[in-house]
This record gives sequence, structure tokens and C-alpha cells, in this order.
Amino acid sequence: MTVKFKKHRISVLLDTGSDTTLVNRQVARKYKWKFEPCALRCIASSNGEKLLIDGVTRTRLNCNGKEVATTLYVSPDISGIDWLTKPGNVWDFGENRVKIGDGEWIYLRSHPTDLCGRRRTASTPAGDDG
Repeated sequence: MTVKFKKHRISVLLDTGSDTTLVNRQVARKYKWKFEPCALRCIASSNGEKLLIDGVTRTRLNCNGKEVATTLYVSPDISGIDWLTKPGNVWDFGENRVKIGDGEWIYLRSHPTDLCGRRRTASTPAGDDG
């Protein structure tokens, strides 16, 4: 989605499965967001890797016409979707799936109700639950 900061439009990733909002250190500096030290020094990413935290910044972002007070943890370890540029990694937007290296396709879903309480297997495409 796109948010606004003053006159700037910023593309952001909305991750409803995360309880921490992160911003890249370079982005924080670009918009001159001052960040201060905080107790949180690192967090674990979804794959278990540790992400360093430089500090915390608080700013107001405009989300679809609504001002939202936002707390962002600043990290040098995030940079968007650069993992997608690594050899073998593929995002298939049409089928709503990703493939990392030579691994199996990982099907993504946008609504928790897609499964109707059943588990999806790697060979079951989104929307083919029967």
C-alpha cells in the first residue's frame, strides 16, 4: 500500500502477522525522522534470523486520508524485497505463491477464512480447497 508523509508518497508492506513495525535506516534518514535509542536491540524475523534495531522513531503517516501516529523501529537489516532478486527466488503473482531457491512453492493467502478450518498442502493452490 502507499502512505504519505508530508508531500512524499511511500510504498509500504502491510504485514498483519507482525507485531513490530520496521523501517530501513536509510529511509528514516531520507525523511529526516529522528530516532532515539530504545530497549529493543534486535528482533527475530519470520525465518529466525536476527534483525538489529538502531532505535525508534515516531511520526505521523497519512493512510488513505487518515493521519496515523506511527511508531517505527529503525533497522539497518531490512531493505524491502531484495531477497526476490537472489537466483532461484520467484514470486508468482498470478497464482499468489512464492518459491525460494529450489524449495517447494509456498501458497499465500490473503484472508484467514480461505481455509475453512482445513490445512492447505503445498500441492493445493489457493482457492482449491474443495
